[in-house]
Amino acid sequence: MWNNVHKGVVGALVAVGCVCVAAGSAVALYAGWVVYVLIEDPKRIALVSRLVDLSGKRLEAARGSIDGRAFSIELGEPLYWLVLLLIGVLLVAIVAAVAKTLISVGLELLRRHL
Repeated sequence: MWNNVHKGVVGALVAVGCVCVAAGSAVALYAGWVVYVLIEDPKRIALVSRLVDLSGKRLEAARGSIDGRAFSIELGEPLYWLVLLLIGVLLVAIVAAVAKTLISVGLELLRRHL
């Protein structure tokens, strides 16, 4: 009886390992495709297209009033693009870390149970 339970648990863990490897690979491929599209034709991604359109307008970082006097802080275009690049690099790094973790967990499950 315990042998059948053990085989069932091992089979389930192997299946979970395969799913983790497949999911991590899919996430990595998707991230690679997004980076490729960003390099090839950034306008195909709606968010990037919107951000490019905004770059031609006033780029307000903050506005408000102090003691009844209005103020506005505007970003220069180079700083705007630098901030966007930094955010993009951080997002790609996060997605890559998720993909790496999924693949590592899946491979470890497969290594231990095969």
